[in-house]
Amino acid sequence: MSRVYKFEYIALLLEQISENQNRIGNLIADAVNAEPLEAVKPEIDKITARNKTLLRLVATLIEEVKEYPPGMVPPIRPTFF
Repeated sequence: MSRVYKFEYIALLLEQISENQNRIGNLIADAVNAEPLEAVKPEIDKITARNKTLLRLVATLIEEVKEYPPGMVPPIRPTFF
């Protein structure tokens, strides 16, 4: 996997994590307004586990990128804000 692709992939993973966090917030808001939290807890747990996996993958990619000499690493252009 090329350096540039790794940076782009990291940005995509972080965007997915952000979307997952928004989904968790929406589930909690729905639970507060309409149904007990226990009803949405399994879905929240599933999304949380997915985020943990994505964060581990991001950490692995960052460690791989850190192995490159400083002049060879392109600047990160955040695309997930």
